[in-house]
Amino acid sequence: MTTTPGKRAASRERILDAAAAAFRARGFAATGVDAVMTAAGLTHGGFYAHFTSKNDLLRAAVQHSARPQGNAMFAAVAHLTGAAFIAATITRYLSMAHRDHPETGCPLPTIAAEIPRLDPELTPAVSVPMASLARLVERHLPGPAVTARARAQALVALLIGGVVTARALPTAQARAWLASCRGAARAIAGIADGEGFSEGFSDDIGDDSDADAHDRRAAQAVDAGKNTSQFAEKP
Repeated sequence: MTTTPGKRAASRERILDAAAAAFRARGFAATGVDAVMTAAGLTHGGFYAHFTSKNDLLRAAVQHSARPQGNAMFAAVAHLTGAAFIAATITRYLSMAHRDHPETGCPLPTIAAEIPRLDPELTPAVSVPMASLARLVERHLPGPAVTARARAQALVALLIGGVVTARALPTAQARAWLASCRGAARAIAGIADGEGFSEGFSDDIGDDSDADAHDRRAAQAVDAGKNTSQFAEKP
């Protein structure tokens, strides 16, 4: 039976959705191709019609996660600019919801921690989107332009590292840790406490109900056509 282009594209999308969630939740090494295909509702044999290897899948899945459709966390802030974007990104990234639900968040905290132990050819799967995220943050940072690049790189390192560490801590300690990281991140960005919250973002997204409220705003923004990938370059 001949597979139509539309059906093939839909199957690839299902594989990428399943892989992106699995890699974010369990990491690359702990996720097998069989598990991804089962989660996608497809047979293992169909994998190689779309990807040459598991490494190829990781590269595609990380890029897939960068789109608003594949990442509710960033979709909620993609339409903001300047201090509002930075403040909302700090709040959402360094949150208990992101700590507790890696499968719907940014792939970098999970995958970046594994990269040194993986095939060196996979390094760009993290280094490229990480550098793009730093450039995106740099464009929105308030304060002196001469220090923006260094501050953006420091801020991205704190965002990713803060989540990695919080996931290794008990709940109460993780909550306090993330609060400290948010304060430090705002200091790096030159944003005062409470600045940039005009869009209705609270200082922490601490539970599922808060995350759901943010995701409803994200869906509304997507419907309005205001969002772009958090890793996408803007002119």
